[in-house]
Amino acid sequence: MSILGWLSQSHGSPKHCGLTHPVVVCLLHYAIVISTTIAVHDYLVIPALDYNNNDYYAYKDFRREGWTFSVSQCSNETRTDEEQPQIEKHTYISQFLALYFLFLLTARLLGEVGIARTGAIYGFTWLCNTAMVFSVIGIETCRPLLGSSSAVAVSIDQVLWYVDIIGW
Repeated sequence: MSILGWLSQSHGSPKHCGLTHPVVVCLLHYAIVISTTIAVHDYLVIPALDYNNNDYYAYKDFRREGWTFSVSQCSNETRTDEEQPQIEKHTYISQFLALYFLFLLTARLLGEVGIARTGAIYGFTWLCNTAMVFSVIGIETCRPLLGSSSAVAVSIDQVLWYVDIIGW
């Protein structure tokens, strides 16, 4: 069986009974989605920023030569005393979201057995769970558009669920 065949969806396949397939699919999902989204963000958003506008406080220290963002650029090294509480609040929010994501993962894995456990792992590839990861990455790397765009995408998804339920 080829790798692509092993990764593809097939109902009733024995590969869905073990933990290997769902864990590999989930890790592959996050590796591809995170790296692709960050690359597209950096390619499209960063060159379009107006560095003279104070609304882009998180980006104003961006150094074009290196094309890198780091947590240190969001830290108190480049911030005034008035901006420091805002940075600390963002760090607490991102840490809370990361811990909440890990808590959800642990609770779902410990609370389920058998085939339901594999379904819980597959469920972590859903947009709402991926949005939490993007929010943490966006806050920690000074890319607020990652978190906000994920929130908008989840909002649209939820509204469409309600429309679907009403239409059903």
